[in-house]
Amino acid sequence: MSSVARIIFFVETPFNRRDYNRYGIEILQKNGFDVEAWDFSPFLHPHSAEPTSGFHVLDWSGLKQWRSRPEALAAISALDASCVVVCIVAYGWESFAIYRALSRVPVRYCIEMTNFIPGVGAVGNARSLLARIGQTSLRKLPGVFFRRVPFRIWGIRPATMMLAGGLQSIQKVFRRHWPWNHETKILWAHTLDYDLYLSERDRPVSTDAKTGVFLDEYLPFHPDYDHWGLSPFSSAEAYYPALRRFFDFLEHEHGVRIVIAAHPHSRYEDHPDYFDGRPVVKEKTMELVRKSGFVIAHSSTALKFAVL
Repeated sequence: MSSVARIIFFVETPFNRRDYNRYGIEILQKNGFDVEAWDFSPFLHPHSAEPTSGFHVLDWSGLKQWRSRPEALAAISALDASCVVVCIVAYGWESFAIYRALSRVPVRYCIEMTNFIPGVGAVGNARSLLARIGQTSLRKLPGVFFRRVPFRIWGIRPATMMLAGGLQSIQKVFRRHWPWNHETKILWAHTLDYDLYLSERDRPVSTDAKTGVFLDEYLPFHPDYDHWGLSPFSSAEAYYPALRRFFDFLEHEHGVRIVIAAHPHSRYEDHPDYFDGRPVVKEKTMELVRKSGFVIAHSSTALKFAVL
C-alpha cells in the first residue's frame, strides 16, 4: 500500500472557517500532509450553496469549489494512490456519480459517520416505504429507490475506512445502505465539535441560572430539506409563533431570559423578527451553552454541548 501524501475532504455544503477548525486541517498539515477541501454544493445543492454571511467566507488556497458535475468528475478521475479522500457527501442518487468516480480510481476513501443527529425515539424509524414516498417530492423519488439497491450493483466500491461515532452510527449505516462492508476498516472517533469542547472546558466561565439557550434548528428553512427532497415539518407561520408563546410562558412564569443560539446555516437577517426581540446569536453556541442555566432543544447535534 502506497504512502499517503494528500488528503482531500469532499463536502456538499459551503466549506467555512468552522469546518476548517473541526476537521483539523492545520493539524493534518503540521503532520506533513497536503490537505484540500472540494466543495460540490454548487451543482449538488444549488439552492443552498451560496454563502449566507461571513460565516461561510474562508480564504484558504486548499479550498476548491466545483461549479459543474463534469468538471468535478474530471478532477476525481485524475486522483492517484497517494491520495485519501474523506467523503462527507451523503450517499444517494444525487451523489451517485461522485461515488462511482471514486470507485474507478486507485484512491482510498473514507466515509464519515460521527455526527448523526440525535434521535427522538422510534417515531421516525417506523415509516414504511410508501410513507416515505408520500413525504418525498417527485424529483427526489429516484433516491428513495436508489438506496434500496445494493451499492455494488451500481458499480460502487466499498469505502476503505469509516470514521464511526459509536454503535448507533454504524446501525444507521446498515439501515441506509452506505457503501461499506466488513472489509471496511472502522476508525472510532468523536463528534466533530468535541475538540472545541476540549479547548474550552478548562477556561473559567460565569454562568447565569436565569438564562436559557434555545438551540435553533432553522426548522422551517433548513437546507437539508432541499438535500433530501422533503417538505418542512412546519411552516414559519405556525412554528415561530408557537415558539414565542412557549418562551413567553417560561419567562413570565419563572423569571428567566431566553437567548437564541442561531443555527449555523440560518439567515435570520433576511427574515422578520421571529423571536420578538430576543437576542439571536450566531457562531457562539458552545459559549452560550456554557454560560446558561438550562438548554431548550429539539434534536440538534449541539445537544452534545449541553451534555458535556
